[in-house]
Parts: sequence; C-alpha cells; structure tokens
Amino acid sequence: MVSLIICIILLSHLTFDALAEYSQSVAVRGSIYCNGSPSGGQKVKLYDRDSLEHDDLMKEGLTDQSGHFQLSGYEEELLSDIDPRLIILHECNVPCIVQMVIKVPNSFVSSGTTPKKTFDIGTIHLDEKLNRNFECIHSL
Repeated sequence: MVSLIICIILLSHLTFDALAEYSQSVAVRGSIYCNGSPSGGQKVKLYDRDSLEHDDLMKEGLTDQSGHFQLSGYEEELLSDIDPRLIILHECNVPCIVQMVIKVPNSFVSSGTTPKKTFDIGTIHLDEKLNRNFECIHSL
C-alpha cells in the first residue's frame, strides 16, 4: 500500500513537471531611418503572438538619436513555442501612427530567459517599406 502511494505521488510530480511552463527568449536589434535620416524616438515593441489569447508584450523601447535599438525579452509558455514579432510604430510620411510588423525567425528563439543569439534586422528605411494601403492605428 505504501509503495502504491509513493508511485502516485511520483507520477503526479512527473505529470506536473511535463505540463510546467518553460522560458523562451529572443533578442532583436537594428536601425530605423525615415527619408534618409535616422529616426530617433520611434517606439519598438517585442511581442509573443498568441493564437488563443492576447499577445504578450515581452519588451518595449525607443530608438536612440541614431535610429538604433536593441530589445530582448522572454516569455513563459505552457505547451508551445513563442512566436515573436517586432512591432515598429512610426509616423514616417503618413498622417497617422502606423505599425510595421516583422516576424522573428524561430531559429533566433532560445531556451531560458537569456537569448543566445540576436536577430539583426539591419537598417529599415520606413519611407521605402510603406505600403500604400497602410492602416492607421492612431490619428495625429
């Protein structure tokens, strides 16, 4: 009887560990330009896109005077891998605030809370990337 109770306790711990959340992390860096000049003060956000619930904000920040940024963050997931997205909010050549979404490749997702690699998006020229059918999120 005692061995049955011990087996039940061990199995419950193993099941709980299998369902436990685990940390995954990601890092992104790059530069943002508008009309050939560095775009300082642009808001950048790092999200984990979720299918069934609200997306999780992992980190946000602003580009510096040179248009550079670097973000890293992590998220706890129960049964799936994170689906990281970089969101750039900007007003380059538009009458409102527009968001540009860049998917971070899965190969840049690391186990644990500290990213092992950084996804470098290079230099984004917002005036060249703007789709003429943009959607405003906020009017100015």
